[in-house]
Amino acid sequence: MRRAQDRVAKLADNLYRNRGSTDEKLEYEDAVISFFQIAWHLKDWIRSDTSLNRAQRDGILSRVEHDPILGICADIANRTKHRLLTRSRMDAVLDSSSPSSVEPDWEQYVVAPDGVRRDAATATRLICDVWDGILRGPGVL
Repeated sequence: MRRAQDRVAKLADNLYRNRGSTDEKLEYEDAVISFFQIAWHLKDWIRSDTSLNRAQRDGILSRVEHDPILGICADIANRTKHRLLTRSRMDAVLDSSSPSSVEPDWEQYVVAPDGVRRDAATATRLICDVWDGILRGPGVL
């Protein structure tokens, strides 16, 4: 997951510095979508990981299901994977519209239910930090 987040950050940095071609903008969008799907899929991996005992798995999964940041991650992952979101956790969306003429036209924004907008590189870093905290608790990391 950290590699996926690093990819988002590097592509964003390159686009900020060089404005980028259409292909680079599309590669960035793909990297952002891939990150959310990878980050949310980690939950399924943990559910099936027999190297963890049942109590560890259940504890991790409980924290994941109740974390609002990962709820945002889930909504974006499921919305981008399935196109139609049938069960929203946080009603979060991935938005590519620039809020002002100063913002780059290629950026992807994570919009939380309270209206807070975070650029994708910031949001992906935050999601990795949340996962790290959850996995360190039971000593998985």
